[in-house]
Amino acid sequence: MATEIDLTVGVNLEIGSVPISLEAEISTSPDASIYSFNGSIQEYEIELSEFLGHVGNQFDVDVQLPPELDLKAKIDYIAGQITYTKSKSENSTTTELGAAARFELSIDDSAPLVLQFYAATVKSATTPGTGDPYVIGAAIDNELKFADLPLIGRIPGINELALTNIGFSYTNAEAPSGGLPFQIPKVDPSDNPLYTRSDSNSAESRNYRISSKGNEGTFKLNKKGFALTVVFKNVSSQATLDSFALPMAMPEKPESKEPRQPPFATGRSSPSEGPVKWIDVNRTFGPVDLKKIGLNYAGGLASFGFTAGFSLAGFSLDLVGLTISFPMPIRDQPAGKGGGFDLQGLGLAYKKDNLELSGAFLKVSQDKGPDAYYGLALIKFAKFGLKALGGYAPGHGDVPASFFLYANLQAPLGGPPFLFVTGLAAGFGINNSLKLPTIDELSGFILLPNNAPKQAGSPTDTILRVLPQLESVFENEPGEYWLAAGIQFSSFEMIDAFALVTVSFGVDFKVAVLGSAAMTFPKGSPVPVAYVEVDLLASFTPSTGLLAVEAKLSPASFLYGGFCRLTGGFAFYAWFSGENEGQFVVTLGGYHPAFDPPKYYPTVPRLGMSFGLGPFQVIGQAYFALTPSMMMAGVRLTATWSSGPIKAWFDAGVDFLIAWAPFHYQAEAFVSIGCSADLGLFT
Repeated sequence: MATEIDLTVGVNLEIGSVPISLEAEISTSPDASIYSFNGSIQEYEIELSEFLGHVGNQFDVDVQLPPELDLKAKIDYIAGQITYTKSKSENSTTTELGAAARFELSIDDSAPLVLQFYAATVKSATTPGTGDPYVIGAAIDNELKFADLPLIGRIPGINELALTNIGFSYTNAEAPSGGLPFQIPKVDPSDNPLYTRSDSNSAESRNYRISSKGNEGTFKLNKKGFALTVVFKNVSSQATLDSFALPMAMPEKPESKEPRQPPFATGRSSPSEGPVKWIDVNRTFGPVDLKKIGLNYAGGLASFGFTAGFSLAGFSLDLVGLTISFPMPIRDQPAGKGGGFDLQGLGLAYKKDNLELSGAFLKVSQDKGPDAYYGLALIKFAKFGLKALGGYAPGHGDVPASFFLYANLQAPLGGPPFLFVTGLAAGFGINNSLKLPTIDELSGFILLPNNAPKQAGSPTDTILRVLPQLESVFENEPGEYWLAAGIQFSSFEMIDAFALVTVSFGVDFKVAVLGSAAMTFPKGSPVPVAYVEVDLLASFTPSTGLLAVEAKLSPASFLYGGFCRLTGGFAFYAWFSGENEGQFVVTLGGYHPAFDPPKYYPTVPRLGMSFGLGPFQVIGQAYFALTPSMMMAGVRLTATWSSGPIKAWFDAGVDFLIAWAPFHYQAEAFVSIGCSADLGLFT
């Protein structure tokens, strides 16, 4: 029968008023003999570099750390453990070394920062010279409770969560594909059985020992080198929900021929700045859906971030990139002066019966200046709907703040049959410019009612989808202002139209009208005979003297229930000042094939129709254009019939051009009729 503990020996020492406790245990069994040595030191002041140097000597490690960590440390306790195991069955020996400490760091004139230190390694006699794996690290001895955070601290479920063991670790081991598991040692304080004095508050009355039954948190280190660590736990149950370790980027240094510098030597630098590194979690804790976790270290600050959702009884909340930053023990970065709370985005949604409310905002980094904020709000009740877009960029230096807001109301407001109002739109911008689309981009322009943001999976998903358009349409421009007003209406239930008037002024004055109209005939028919959709864009800019009017048929336009498709465009440009003063052009469907239009003329697609009936296909095109010096027009009809190896075609067209400055005319007409048969003789 094996004996668990054969012998335990303990001794208390006091060296220079520093309490020291030592303990030795011997445990034997038929398979192995285990020798354990535990010791602890209490209430001692030491330079952190000296402390880490002692630990490094015991662990036979040489970790090159930044000089900023060379701080004054007031030690509460240091606990060490050496476990020597001799296996009788395998004839092998291993030595496990562990250390844990709690101390206060004095960083400049700021309040002391309380940290936990830990280290562990395993030495094996069977693999000498290969380098024993070790882990060394530190963590802040404090809980960061979500209940203490602004805005979200009172949300049920979220207020039960907390972060612990926020810090860093270092390992010399190359992690396997599944990661290298590591447990932060747990220290158990207890009464010292060898203490016999009457002062119960004396440091000697306590004993600290690394426990073999339990740990503060388990991590999987995925890469050799430094990693940021954090434990995610439940405050009420103190249960560990998850733990994370993300690699920290260290600055690359060129090869040097100089002798290797010792730890904390002059010239060592801190880790470089880098973006938050995110990992997908996709875990659910009650009403909380944790999607991502992120960690970062930059400029003496460690940051922890997460993206999560919360839903309860029709209400949902999305948090995008909620980041909590706290100072690490870095000189010239005093504790308590650099930390903070940041939120990249927030989404809210509520739905009950006929009422739907949702909104979101996102913070977006700018190339120049502070971050900008974009947001949207959606409200729907019965037949009424309101969608609003907005953005704000704070001022910096001599650059003023920029702001814009645009809203679209969908509601049957009424009116006569020829002008029945179904919606209104309005917006304005301050130190902001509104970039109008081209006629080709108009059909997808975000300010048109049909292109207003559609509800995605969540409000934040919605704004993420339209963010590229918001950034391209609304641009910060000091001194520029704009106003917009629009109306959506129907006429005799056959025509649905929207028109928006915009006025820009400040840096440059510009008036524009844009919109779209769609006609369906007959009204209410499930299969209409005709459907015509037209986009319109008109603008006048006094600084260039250009009056521009453009229209374009949508590819969705058709006649005879979709049998015949319609395409084409129209443009009218006139210049009243500038280098092109006196010029104008009117065109339906473009220009003569032989005419090379100036670059400032608009590009207009041919007026066209196309239809097909089985093997029979017909395409017709036409154009007309008028300029100050010429007129041109033309038409072309192409018909083809194809059935297996037999093909037939008819192609006819007329083009003419008349110029009067100088006088010139040109006319062409052609007819081509043919057929072919592929007999397969040469294949």
